[in-house]
Amino acid sequence: MSEPNGRTIEQLNMHTFLNKFKNNDHVVIFLFAWTALLFGVDLFSGIRWFQTGDFGFRTVMAYHGLLIAAWLLLLMVFFRPVKTSLFLQKIIHYGIAFSVLLTGVGTWFVHYGNCSLWTGIFLTGLVFTVLISIVITVVSIRYFFQLPADKINSLALWTVVFAFGSMLLAAFPGLLAALIQTLGSFISPESPTSILAASRTGNYVDAHSHQMLASFLSAAFTLPLVYRQVPLKQKKISLLQTIGLILILLATLAQTTLYQYCAFSGWEPPVLFHHQLNGIPLDDAFLSILGLGMLLLLPTFWLTTGKKTHWLPISRLIAALLFAYLLAVVLLGIFIEFHESFFGQAEGNAPGVPHDLAFIRGHLLFGFFIIPLLLSVLLHARNFSVLHVHFFIVFGWLIVITGAAGVLFWVFSLNTILIKTAFYLTFLFLWMPVFLFRQENPENKT
Repeated sequence: MSEPNGRTIEQLNMHTFLNKFKNNDHVVIFLFAWTALLFGVDLFSGIRWFQTGDFGFRTVMAYHGLLIAAWLLLLMVFFRPVKTSLFLQKIIHYGIAFSVLLTGVGTWFVHYGNCSLWTGIFLTGLVFTVLISIVITVVSIRYFFQLPADKINSLALWTVVFAFGSMLLAAFPGLLAALIQTLGSFISPESPTSILAASRTGNYVDAHSHQMLASFLSAAFTLPLVYRQVPLKQKKISLLQTIGLILILLATLAQTTLYQYCAFSGWEPPVLFHHQLNGIPLDDAFLSILGLGMLLLLPTFWLTTGKKTHWLPISRLIAALLFAYLLAVVLLGIFIEFHESFFGQAEGNAPGVPHDLAFIRGHLLFGFFIIPLLLSVLLHARNFSVLHVHFFIVFGWLIVITGAAGVLFWVFSLNTILIKTAFYLTFLFLWMPVFLFRQENPENKT
């Protein structure tokens, strides 16, 4: 079947899709749909998300497929106001699509860290993700630093810039670890090269994961402050925000320097306030300072301003998400580190070992999986008209409450019912932007 101009209906539909894909909003909705689809595939592919302890290889692959999409969604928040050429927009939009498709499909089929077609596809996707992230970051930074000083919060902007830079630096140890694991199948396990590579891989993985996640949250919780100033009448809140941003910026610089040094030198951070098994590692101390800085941003999020009527309840939901993270991840983690006589550092015969193993998996699932995915949705909600916004917000609150309570409940009772509830609600929540988000009316901008 064809139209009078000679194009088939299928060609017209594809032409319409490609034209729409030039628009930032359509790229964002595509990322939401792809993330939700990927999450669904992972749910039904036999991945055991709720085993205790650290992620296994197969779970790590699924995790990367989703968090790479979240990273690009975060960058699209930063990139949204940027005015650039159509050619560069096409490079960014199709680069994003290419990156998430390759990494996502790769994670479906990579089951072992050996050399295979699917491993090559996944690694190619990772390289494209890093390259397109560099392009988006550089272009966005150039745009923001050309704006008048009174249009932006310079301290927040610098914090976001360093956080995104830290994420890019964190990607390189991860890529090195992936390459070593992939090429290791060609080297004898007994060879000195293989032994050295295996020891370095652990350093690369630890530095990559810790630095990437801390920097992601630094950028995500700071991004809204770039576009919005605290009203001058609220001087105490403005002061708390400034102190919080300074702490986040300093902690981001400190943890980035530390993790990069540890990755390439093999140095282990010392334990501070050491007493028997208790104590807090130096890197966790930096992350605790980061958490303190985030805590000082809570009043800003709770008392936000703006012309868009739906932004205040969403901003308060972000505040609740931040508080839940500080409670269920940071404070609970510090509590465990100073009660290791019971928790046993998650090994040995101490009575609390199963509880510590539950915390390891629980804080990963909620603090570094559910929360980044929720933030990638909520930060975009400011820029869309949200249909049934109250339903959207109530659903988000359910995830925040069941997620935070779920970690605590899992750690102290070894029951997973609440964290599973938050997990499956997150899957449903990821589909909401596809159906509820609409391009905003140009007359409704803040």
